[in-house]
Amino acid sequence: VVEGSLRGLAVAVKMSHGAIDRGRQHAPAEITELRVARQVRHPNIAMFFGAVVDVHLSEVALVLELIVGPTLDAYITADLVPPSDADRYAVLLGIGSALQHLHCHNPSIVHGDLK
Repeated sequence: VVEGSLRGLAVAVKMSHGAIDRGRQHAPAEITELRVARQVRHPNIAMFFGAVVDVHLSEVALVLELIVGPTLDAYITADLVPPSDADRYAVLLGIGSALQHLHCHNPSIVHGDLK
């Protein structure tokens, strides 16, 4: 994932090399994520802005909202200033809300890589 710019907005660009050549059965996670991300809108899920597909280079790049800050693991286990119980609770509520939103889709969306 690299930082990019879309109309002056900082975005995350998630690239997959050789995605198209591998075919539909062996498509990488980015292709599946592209199919799913187009349908999902929730305040606790990074917004999907679009994708760039280069068929000549067999590359796919997803353009997503750039989330700035520590990973969930780094935030929860911070040594210097650990989050309060109230802050931890707020994080859990946010994650639960996002997961419920995904699971209520038809068909359900299962996120297998929370960070």
